[in-house]
Amino acid sequence: MDCLKLQNEEVRMKTLIKIIAALIVVQFKTIFSFEHHIALLREPRILEELCLTKEQREKIRSIHFETEKNAENIKSKIRIEEIELRELLFEEKPEIKKIEEKIKKIGDLNSELRILKIKEFLRIKEILTPEQLEKFREIVRERPFLRERIKVRFRD
Repeated sequence: MDCLKLQNEEVRMKTLIKIIAALIVVQFKTIFSFEHHIALLREPRILEELCLTKEQREKIRSIHFETEKNAENIKSKIRIEEIELRELLFEEKPEIKKIEEKIKKIGDLNSELRILKIKEFLRIKEILTPEQLEKFREIVRERPFLRERIKVRFRD
């Protein structure tokens, strides 16, 4: 009887681990799909096509570095929370309540990261002239191959 109970618990834990992994992947893909727009604004050729002034380039560069530092801080917190989640999952008697709290914490941090990236994009949009913004929209629409190249770079 104990063996059957242990097997049932093992199946529950494996299912829970799969659900957690799926949630993490979904969060990452959501963040990633937006990041390629911002990455395009880091491409020298794109910046050249937008005919940015020196002042605009400096402001954008400053925003990128500020965001990058904050993003790394959040990503570090996420990695620590994920390690702690694995610890919880491999306890002798995992507590679902603690696991749920940890998953929510990771989700909150992923949301914070996404909001940070969106704010970066909005700040940059404020720097661009209406003409530059329209040109950027055209680039995003007309050059899907650039989006794919950026995605590949983000995976590495």
